[in-house]
Amino acid sequence: ISAILFLLSVGLKLTEKENIITRILPVTERASYNVYLIHPLFIFVSESILDRLGIVCLRARFGSTAVITYLFSVGGCVLLELITDKIKRKKRCL
Repeated sequence: ISAILFLLSVGLKLTEKENIITRILPVTERASYNVYLIHPLFIFVSESILDRLGIVCLRARFGSTAVITYLFSVGGCVLLELITDKIKRKKRCL
């Protein structure tokens, strides 16, 4: 319980002022469901790539899979969300 309260208090402290985190968090929140849906695909693709490269060390595979999955699923979905927001704003102006 103390770890959860600590995490919540850090989050509240970070969002008190306008900064990069307060601008990115809403976009990340809107993209979270897409991340949930797409991340298994990136796990499968990264495992396939690691097999082709011949990487058999469990630590290397786990670390590489985690980095590839988080980077592409979160990064891709946030980027898609930003692009969609921009398109929606342009449509409103027309």
